Amino acid sequence: MFGCLRRLGSLVILAAVAGGAWLTQDWWYPRVFGTTVTPELVVDSSWEPVTAGAASRGRGEIARLTGSSNVGAVSLHPAEAVGVVLDSLIRQLGGLGDEVQAAVIGDRLYLRASVPINSLGGDVLGPLKGMLDARETVLLGGTLDVVRPGLAQFRVVEVKVRDFALPTKVVPRLLRELRRGAALPDGVAPDAVPVSLASAVGAVQVSKGRVAIFREVPR
Repeated sequence: MFGCLRRLGSLVILAAVAGGAWLTQDWWYPRVFGTTVTPELVVDSSWEPVTAGAASRGRGEIARLTGSSNVGAVSLHPAEAVGVVLDSLIRQLGGLGDEVQAAVIGDRLYLRASVPINSLGGDVLGPLKGMLDARETVLLGGTLDVVRPGLAQFRVVEVKVRDFALPTKVVPRLLRELRRGAALPDGVAPDAVPVSLASAVGAVQVSKGRVAIFREVPR
């Protein structure tokens, strides 16, 4: 009887510790893992499938900036933007057709896809890799900015594999593995994915559920 009571007491203590850890995670999580706790990302209905059709529409919209018309800016749906500006990253993660989806949340553009874990390369996931299946949902979120005419960058500020948030210090290494060691263009940050854009593009703005691409920098 006393043994059962001791076990019950231990379970109560463990539950109390777990509850305290959950309630204070905003304080301890960044100190341990070097990244922040983020709330659950929007409902599934806010995510759009990234298809070849969406990418084609996105390219068509951007082409309007370089045409003879007086178009100063175009507004893309998340799937259209991801299909164009993150085309190289999608191919590195396994290509379209693997439940690739996109969303805009605040000032960040998000991509998530079911990918083979081995495509992430090396031992960048460390001990976490042993807890994962052969395929997992990988989520990347970041901001977009123009580096110079013809070149922009997607600065990755959040990475999740399944429900595990990776430390921010791991991001440059992860992206290097995805590039298979290829050098970055001058001016692109180590935690960013280079993005080729028409030289006419002057600025990119992510907000209000869309990605706006401008011919000139907005004043």
